[in-house]
Order: sequence, then structure tokens, then C-alpha cells
Amino acid sequence: MNAHKLLVDMKEAAIRNLAEALLNPDERIRNEAGKILDEIDIAWNSHGDSEIIDLLLRALGSHDGLVRVTARQTLVSIGKKAV
Repeated sequence: MNAHKLLVDMKEAAIRNLAEALLNPDERIRNEAGKILDEIDIAWNSHGDSEIIDLLLRALGSHDGLVRVTARQTLVSIGKKAV
């Protein structure tokens, strides 16, 4: 099993680390984290704690378009907690 699939399968357990990876200076790491977050199938509205929301809000300021889109989509999925 490769790391990408393993992280997708970890679901909730991987979210915080993936949100942190969106802020990594290495573009490959940011992009992979974004792809994995997009593939994780969970009820986001029950998994948006303040630390994850803060990381996603910081990612909105990224110069990387994929990171901004992933952060925005994840915050929308979290819903009212993210506002």
C-alpha cells in the first residue's frame, strides 16, 4: 500500500497533519496533501476543530492555487464552525 492510499484510509487521524502539510514550503508536499484531503470521505462538519480551521484559514493565503482551492473546499465542507 502506498502512502497516499494509507493517508486516505486513515481519514480523521490524518486530517491535522495534512492540514499542516498544506503550509509546507515544498510544493510537492502541499499538492499531495491537498489531493489527499480532497479524497478523504468523512462528515467534515463534525471534524473541524479550531486548530484545523486555523491551519486551513492560513492556507487560504498560499501562493499555491491548489492549496487555496483545497482549503476553501474543506472550510465549506466544515460549514458554520469555520465562520
